[in-house]
Amino acid sequence: MLIKEDIRQKATKLYEDFQQTWKSSRTTEYFKQLEIRYQTKRKLEVTESQKIIELAEIDRMKVSQLRNNTESVTKHVSDSFVEFTQENTRIQKRTLESSFSKKKKPDDENAGYAMSSKFSSAQWKEINEKIRSLVYQLQINLLHEICLQFYLIIKNYL
Repeated sequence: MLIKEDIRQKATKLYEDFQQTWKSSRTTEYFKQLEIRYQTKRKLEVTESQKIIELAEIDRMKVSQLRNNTESVTKHVSDSFVEFTQENTRIQKRTLESSFSKKKKPDDENAGYAMSSKFSSAQWKEINEKIRSLVYQLQINLLHEICLQFYLIIKNYL
């Protein structure tokens, strides 16, 4: 009986050791699975964050490029309009000068241009100032319209 009892004790001890080892391995495996799930979620969050940052950077670059294009187009349009206005002013001056030179008094060459019978010198200056004011207002309105159009383009783009 001693042998039977000895075998029974050893079997019980092996069974208990196996059960503890099995529980320990199950717990370790469970925590490993938890860690794997956590690491996977963390990697996914990091990847999503990187993608969001990259997309935000791409959008920032697009907006910056659009802003630069808008500024260059606006500058080009305003420069062209200023050139047009200056040329128009030169043409108006030449027209006024030629109309004055036709009405110049022959006996008084040093007196300057003769005044038109319709308008005095002050009236011509006033007309010229009104023309400049209207051209300036037209420039402002045109630039305002261009800026509004670009704003709508950018708004639709984003």
